[in-house]
This record gives sequence, C-alpha cells and structure tokens, in this order.
Amino acid sequence: MAITSRYLGTPRKEHLGPTKIYREQLEQLAKIFEQTGVYSSIWTDSNYVVYQSTSSADIADLGAMMTPRLKVVRMIRRDPVTDKKIMELTLAPGTALLVCYRAEETASDAARIKEICKERKRTWAQVAHIPGLLVGTIAAIIGAAIASRFLGSSSSPVWLSLLPVTMALLALGLGIKYLWKRLGAGLTQAVIINLPEGSQGGLLSRKRDDLIVAGIMFVPSTATNVLFTLLLQRR
Repeated sequence: MAITSRYLGTPRKEHLGPTKIYREQLEQLAKIFEQTGVYSSIWTDSNYVVYQSTSSADIADLGAMMTPRLKVVRMIRRDPVTDKKIMELTLAPGTALLVCYRAEETASDAARIKEICKERKRTWAQVAHIPGLLVGTIAAIIGAAIASRFLGSSSSPVWLSLLPVTMALLALGLGIKYLWKRLGAGLTQAVIINLPEGSQGGLLSRKRDDLIVAGIMFVPSTATNVLFTLLLQRR
C-alpha cells in the first residue's frame, strides 16, 4: 500500500468580533460552510438547549425551536474522506473566532465570512456610520443656542467657544455611548439574534442609543454654555 502525505500549513485564526449576527447572516454563513466538504453545526440557545444541524436548510426550523437570542453557534466543515476539520467558526459572547486548518484552500471562503461579520460589526471606530455623531452634534448646538438666547447674549466670544465646547462634549457623549454598549453587553464579542434583521422593534427601540447620546449632549452643552455666558457677562 502506498503512503502519501501533504503539508496543510499552520491553522490560521481570525478574530471577527465584536459583531452582531441575525438569522439572514447565519444562513449565509452556513451555506458557505456546506459548499465543499461535510457541514455540521451546533446551536445553543439562551435556555442552554443544544441543537445539531447538518444543512443550512434547517435554520428556518431551528429558528422556530430556539430562543430569540442564542448563546453559541459553531459551524464546522470537514474533509469528506478523512473527516478532519477544514474550517471552524465559533460565535459566542466571549469569542467570535474563525479557524482555517487549510488556510490556502479556504482563503476565499474566509474572506466572505469576514465580510459578512464586518458588515454587522458593533464597533464605534466606524465613526462615519454612527448616527449618534450627527444627532449629538445637532443636540449640542441647539443646547448652546438656547443657553445664549436665554441669557440674552449673542456675543461672538460665546459662539467662537461653541465649536470646541461642542466637540469636547461630543467626544464625551460618544465615549459614554461606547461604554454603555460595551459594559452593558459584558464586553460581548458576538451577539447572535435568532430573528430576521428587520424585526427588532420600532424606530424608538432601534434608535435608543442615539437618543441617549442626544440627551447626553444636550444637557451638558446647555449647562456649559450657560457658564461660559455668565463668565463673559461678569468680565
């Protein structure tokens, strides 16, 4: 009997979190895993009931059986001949990890998986995509204008001080928003929602964080500009 061997390379680990995944993305991920090789998955819901699946088509049925929030989702692709792992994805509160045991063979699939998770990243570093930035700025400016108008002062020094005051308080507001989400989630890496993305409540529910930022920005901006105006009036 002939003996053959091949070098598979060092497993490559990709940390994907923090990320937020809905049912649509779970289906996309499962389809990627089952394209080549043997697919299997393990699902743990918030009641710690464990389900197993071998097809992306099962996700619709799993959705009806499991709780709206999931604790752990693990997807595995195995070699159909050797049964060895080719690729493994683990999504859980403490980790969002993709391990490619055959990095070169799975490079394109790994890129697609990372892109799916990246689109739902809950990172505050993407400042341009945080509606709270615009909401907070508007709230801070309105607060400053109300303060100046209420105290009967529209002098240029007050308005010249508006921009730095607004930016400083905006940074504070966004920082508090970031800590609110991160500490409130217990430094969660992956949030897994067993529901369609569009079913997460009404507008007020979805924009709660941005309303919090607006409130945080409005109050200190108004108070700070009141103090600025009073100080300038005494000079």
